Amino acid sequence: ARVRAKIGDPPRQEQFKQANGEIDYISFHNEQQAWLNDRRAVTREVRKDMARAIEGAQAHVAELIETHRERVAKFKTKVKDYDEVMTKATLPVAPHVERLLLNSKKSERLSYFLGRNQGKLAQLNRMDPESVARELGRLEGRLSLPPTKKQTQARKPVAPLRGGGASPSSQLSQVNALMKKYYGDRA
Repeated sequence: ARVRAKIGDPPRQEQFKQANGEIDYISFHNEQQAWLNDRRAVTREVRKDMARAIEGAQAHVAELIETHRERVAKFKTKVKDYDEVMTKATLPVAPHVERLLLNSKKSERLSYFLGRNQGKLAQLNRMDPESVARELGRLEGRLSLPPTKKQTQARKPVAPLRGGGASPSSQLSQVNALMKKYYGDRA
């Protein structure tokens, strides 16, 4: 189809009719040979273009796999049971789901989640690529690292005050004490 798009359809005998209605077979033959030569050359070009495109796609996938492996290596330091979860995961991943997982920035977290939730993976395998992309986007938004035990940097709380001294006297008790001092019990 690409070849025909570049060079057009092959010549037909009707195109080479002379004025008297007879077909000029020599011109038709020459034009047909030229078209065949063009087809050979363009076919070679198309094959080379396709080979380059395939090599580029393979290089892109290799790059995606490498970045995924790097993310997994970092993720393994934070999540200790990653290898255990992945060995228990037995359900194969559909090619369209795998492609979308590798394109994700959180591919390591998604693969861990899907390794733990094989039912969700089976559901994704049955969906069309657009639905899978939407669902993976939703999952990416919800995923976070498991909480780590943090050692607090805060100071110890202040101990509450306890009684032990005399409570401050009120002004009335001070006046009463002063009256008793001057007047004794008479007041």
